[in-house]
Amino acid sequence: MGLVTDISWGPLDDGDPNTSGKRRKEPVEPLECSECHALMPQGKRVCAECGHEFKATSKVCVEDGELVEIRAKGTLADKQAWYSQLLGLAEERGYKPGWVAHTYRDRFGIWPRGLAEIANDPGTVVRKWVRHRFIAHAKARLGKEAA
Repeated sequence: MGLVTDISWGPLDDGDPNTSGKRRKEPVEPLECSECHALMPQGKRVCAECGHEFKATSKVCVEDGELVEIRAKGTLADKQAWYSQLLGLAEERGYKPGWVAHTYRDRFGIWPRGLAEIANDPGTVVRKWVRHRFIAHAKARLGKEAA
């Protein structure tokens, strides 16, 4: 249901996936006046038919509590294990130390400071995560080249 003025004629679907990267907006439903039941566009606070004024309602819930700092993902032991496995993977594949630091930062959101430079054999989880990041990077590059 909507207003007559809301009718728009967009381009026909050619069957290709949404290549523009933009999501299509869903049509906004009109509001119904609680007094006279007239339809009016979203965003209006006063009904054009009867003059009824709408009061704003908030969906924000306020509660008492204590704010706490959210720390980066993982414990220090987890971070050291990942860093060591990334070092092992870099040695195995001939990557530079900068790759290890950037990959670690991509995973944890912080640079690998204060961790021991001990290389370990990379486990399945680390290998799969690195492969996932390579695939995501390649897809992003393909998208930029097409544009």
